[in-house]
Amino acid sequence: MAMKRQSLKLDDIDWQVLLGIAADCGCEYRGEPSWRRLIDAIASGNLSVVNRPDQRLRAFQEKLRHPIRKQQQKQSLAKFIARGERDRLRQEKIRRAAGIPPRGAEQELKPTMGTAAINLVVRSNPNNPFKSNG
Repeated sequence: MAMKRQSLKLDDIDWQVLLGIAADCGCEYRGEPSWRRLIDAIASGNLSVVNRPDQRLRAFQEKLRHPIRKQQQKQSLAKFIARGERDRLRQEKIRRAAGIPPRGAEQELKPTMGTAAINLVVRSNPNNPFKSNG
């Protein structure tokens, strides 16, 4: 019978759990727990698996994953904020290229100059139907 070798992709926490199970079952190679020996024992029928969730194991995994999840949430928030800032800068660049002042510039001018700035904005608009001739 031909032997076939395949790899196994797991995150660090799952590797720790798998090696812990191998150590509990006595599946060792050169004194270290071996997941390959564990899989070999299961495949050969020397070890049987019962599908029963272990609350200790789940609590252990959750405890290990909690800091990782917090870090992922921080990274997601940072990416979201960065994307919003990039979009804002892109829109500002487009507005400047079109000759439109950046957002917030009109609001900043109005309070400092009072009604004169509002009248100036209204009079300089060529599409304004209320344009005064003076």
